[in-house]
Amino acid sequence: MTIVYLLSHIALGLAIYRGLFFRRPERESSRLRTVTTAFGIGMGFSYWLALLASAGGERFVLGLGLWLGLPAVALVAWLGWRGRRTKPIANGHTKRSVDACEAVLIGMLVVLSTTVLVQAVTEPLKSWDARAIYGTTAKILYHEGGVRGESITSPDRIHYHRNYPLLIAYHEASIWEALGDVSERPGKAIFPAFFIGIVGLVYSLFRKRLGRLLTLLLVVSFASPPFFAFYHDGGGISGYADVPFAFFWGAAVAYLFLFFGDRDWRYVLIAAFFQSCAIATKNEGLLLTLPLAVIFAAALWIRPLVRPRWRRLAPAAGLMLAVFAFSAPWLLIRGTLPSFLDEGYLHRILNDNPLDRLAQTPELLQAILRDGFQFEHWGIVWLVYLAAPFVAWRAGHHRVTLFLVALAVSQILLYFVVYLYSPHDIGWHVDVSWNRLLIHVLPVAALTCGVQLAALVRRPDPPAMT
Repeated sequence: MTIVYLLSHIALGLAIYRGLFFRRPERESSRLRTVTTAFGIGMGFSYWLALLASAGGERFVLGLGLWLGLPAVALVAWLGWRGRRTKPIANGHTKRSVDACEAVLIGMLVVLSTTVLVQAVTEPLKSWDARAIYGTTAKILYHEGGVRGESITSPDRIHYHRNYPLLIAYHEASIWEALGDVSERPGKAIFPAFFIGIVGLVYSLFRKRLGRLLTLLLVVSFASPPFFAFYHDGGGISGYADVPFAFFWGAAVAYLFLFFGDRDWRYVLIAAFFQSCAIATKNEGLLLTLPLAVIFAAALWIRPLVRPRWRRLAPAAGLMLAVFAFSAPWLLIRGTLPSFLDEGYLHRILNDNPLDRLAQTPELLQAILRDGFQFEHWGIVWLVYLAAPFVAWRAGHHRVTLFLVALAVSQILLYFVVYLYSPHDIGWHVDVSWNRLLIHVLPVAALTCGVQLAALVRRPDPPAMT
């Protein structure tokens, strides 16, 4: 049933995606990118539709994606039949057989993905956030149907972070609804699905730009760090929301990356939808929305041959408006939910002396150097990604590289601010969260590395790198 649940959401997303590109196909298409994008769209769309139909959070329709899956399959088939005569856009790519080195790398990815999936679904929810936040909220949705019952509103009930985003909890509860009982192991299948989805999306973006071998090397380096895949405190097997968040955030950035080449407004719309899903997955999504729009606007501002200059900012304004239009139902509901364990970051930022907070910077840096970038967690992947922007800088693609690097730097700086204003001990806070925050940065770092590799290789027609 879990497999049917995931496939139904792929079908739902595929119907939406095919409908969006039905009359005017994409200039650069990829079946793998279409499927991974469809998965994300389906998971996001069913949640947002259920939220809209929940009467302000009173009662969620669990398993809505399953109900929509069958008509979605019919719609995809009809769109495929209607589009048979649409002439595909030639991309100059010819297929060739897989050589031995590529076969080894593909085998590594298959073994890695299978191991993540099997380990995820054979273990219950074990770690703190998986049980105390997302798992608990999922059980409340399953048993009480919404977020207006006593389990959320009563101060006598112990539940941390009662106003946390609901997308992950909703899908866990929906799988339990389809199974007819709370069963943590099958519900955890969504986490390796998001892991496989973001790996497939990164591969699909660079397959034609780098060739198969280099793209496989990039993707293996991206997918193989142990913390990203296997750690119980945030990896793909964990039940934490960090890998799903990395999927949605990475997909939003990826479609803005594609927009630089094609100037297709539909890519901005998809990016906005994925960013709204990031907001629905973790609070960091809301934190990163403004930097995303501002850095996107800055990259557009230097776009050549567009007059008047203000028109260059139209896509960034459209992105911002679309993100908050998609997210508005949740933001309105969130404002009415209790917050019995609120860290109060905004209050401290507005009232504390910033110099006192900045004085903690040495302690913060010491904690990060002690606990972050550890070899047993990440291998050498961060050394490679940190070197990438400098190795191929003279080869070109400066605007896209600056866009991606600025996003990664803005993420790190925002997380620094959170640590400096944290009510917790900085050393403890870094120890329990820093590696999870690196998971959020990982897709942007991989995109940056891919762009720089493409600059060095200089394969023909890299459409999203001007």
